[in-house]
Amino acid sequence: PPPHTNATIPASPPDPSIDATIPFTLPGTRSAWAATNWDAQLYDVQENATHFTVSYQVGAGFDVACGLGGYNANCGPVKGVGVEIDPAVFGPNLNAGATVVTARLPPGTGTTLTARNSQGDNGVHVAAVEMTPALPVNEVGVVTLTIPKTTSDASAPAAPRAIGTQAVVAWDDKQYATTDVAGASGPRDLVWNPAVIGNTSYAGSSTKPYTLADTGVVLSLTSNGPVDANTTAQFGLLAAGQPGSAPLARPAYVRMFLTPAALAGSGAPEVATVEGGNAITMTAVPRSGNTYQYLYSLPKGMSIGGAQATPESVKSVCAQGAVTGQPDATCAVQLIAGDGTVYDLF
Repeated sequence: PPPHTNATIPASPPDPSIDATIPFTLPGTRSAWAATNWDAQLYDVQENATHFTVSYQVGAGFDVACGLGGYNANCGPVKGVGVEIDPAVFGPNLNAGATVVTARLPPGTGTTLTARNSQGDNGVHVAAVEMTPALPVNEVGVVTLTIPKTTSDASAPAAPRAIGTQAVVAWDDKQYATTDVAGASGPRDLVWNPAVIGNTSYAGSSTKPYTLADTGVVLSLTSNGPVDANTTAQFGLLAAGQPGSAPLARPAYVRMFLTPAALAGSGAPEVATVEGGNAITMTAVPRSGNTYQYLYSLPKGMSIGGAQATPESVKSVCAQGAVTGQPDATCAVQLIAGDGTVYDLF
């Protein structure tokens, strides 16, 4: 797209990433995106004869300083999200001014959604939404733009159009930040990729010799809560993107292989959790310096940690033989990136 030069942001310094007025009053403090705990990725793209629909996975990572008594000035929830709809990026024949913004959010988040559009130069629009309550730390939501076509096509295209790099802005009550979200030329480039998520034996699209150190993501397993025949236990899988590490090729996933009985439980961040086959797959993977804690509630009487855990209880939760050479009574976790994959065992 052409260089961004004419931004106007209410109550905020001009920002070179946005070519139209953002239709909400933002805080006066602009932070670098990398300094926040926020993340945004292209989630899904759909197109029919009358509309072009683009969805974004938006998350507020779990910064340790958010939850352990400390305070990181750049750590907080996501209150609002806006996307610049540039014809040079989204393509022709779209009535961007009539965009409808919706969101799929965790329970208790965004019970009130306020959506607005604004226009800039050369047909550029910003479609934005504010969520009340805001999307909290360690949660993920999906924000969807449904853009009507100026003139309906005779029939739906065989595949959605390619989309270029998009400018995205997010904010809370104290700061805003902008980022560029990578585009997609087909389903393989999208976070919501049923072919990958549904294939529990996925081994990557290249022969890149990934190790966990290569990925810059550290995985650790925790467990919480008393376990007996009448209570529900919860385990946590912590994924931490190491500061300064090379960007992980997106889209990326964390997958944990569970037994059918364990898969009867429920996972969080809820919107970023997909169950299928013999695995639970998390579609929110932390970038450098960010962290997600995936929490999973087991059916009553099951456990993989704590004083009451035994080899048999671990085997009742974690699928065995999911990885060649997997030791007995261990749990297998797979980290999938856009250009390779690696397994870890706990």
